[in-house]
Amino acid sequence: PLRQAPDQVRAAVATHSNFNPAKARLTVAIACTDYLHAALVKPLVVELRAKAPGVRVAQRNLDIPELEAQMARGDVDLALMTPQAAPPSLRTRHLFDERYVLIGRRKHPRLRAGITVEEFAGLEHVVVSLRGGGFVTPVDDTLAAFGLKRKVVLSADFFLVVPDIVSQSDFVALVPERVVRDRAH
Repeated sequence: PLRQAPDQVRAAVATHSNFNPAKARLTVAIACTDYLHAALVKPLVVELRAKAPGVRVAQRNLDIPELEAQMARGDVDLALMTPQAAPPSLRTRHLFDERYVLIGRRKHPRLRAGITVEEFAGLEHVVVSLRGGGFVTPVDDTLAAFGLKRKVVLSADFFLVVPDIVSQSDFVALVPERVVRDRAH
């Protein structure tokens, strides 16, 4: 089997050297969060329909503890996540940088431009925990360095529900800018 492996690799590379996206018939399984689905996968699928109509995309929820096994089984072909979350055995590539923004409802009684770190910590926060139920993020580590602790009142397992939650409450949240980029200010 070891002697055959290099021949199999060469054959696989040769087969794919003439890859034509317009004629390809395949399914690609992509694991990611709802936010990355909206920010990257949705536009990718739209572009694929025009340039590679035979390519289908199966979007899967990102399950980091199971990711290596899912990839080994072929259940997931590509995973989109922050580099810190990626299992070390997987190859990674930087796609883009993201900026987090603080969001809250219009006319929030305590939210204004230029709030201090202390005022920020004193607000009621919504966080996103991909594993569900987590109430601590790296933001809390940073606040602790200032001797501050914030009040996290809700842990959501999806990014895209957060803007609706904060728009109907006095909660605030730090979210990737792309989550709210197209919403009215």
